[in-house]
Amino acid sequence: MIAVSGNWRAMTLAIGLLSAGAALAQDDVKVPLRVDVVTVSNNGDVTEPESLSAMRATFARKGLNFTAFRQLSSARIEVGAKTPTVIKLPNGREVSLRLEKMEKGSAQVKLAIPGLLDETLVTLGKKGTVYQQAGSYQSGKLVLVLNPAR
Repeated sequence: MIAVSGNWRAMTLAIGLLSAGAALAQDDVKVPLRVDVVTVSNNGDVTEPESLSAMRATFARKGLNFTAFRQLSSARIEVGAKTPTVIKLPNGREVSLRLEKMEKGSAQVKLAIPGLLDETLVTLGKKGTVYQQAGSYQSGKLVLVLNPAR
């Protein structure tokens, strides 16, 4: 049996308070993101703007062979842990983004699209892109393109 001294209890309490303080500090963190809303379809052969050519190539490598890529909107947003950031989509849906945690330079963000996607956890680093299907739109599909804001 191990005897617990008063100093040990004080140290345990201090560690617990530091952990709680770190969690509270993380609640105040906001992650800047760039969110593009893109429609993809097989109507025509267009890539607008030309910067979507990397997305087109990525989709082709994954076997998602669309011929038309059009950016409908682009916004720089900040996502925090306390209140979800909501983005309205042209198909009438809304996307909710909320910071789950920061870890080693990466942000874990909970993404939900009510009626389509209950909730998923995406990890965003300092580089790279996350593509998330966001429902049908006109004769194609909407895709959210999430990048770290620069």
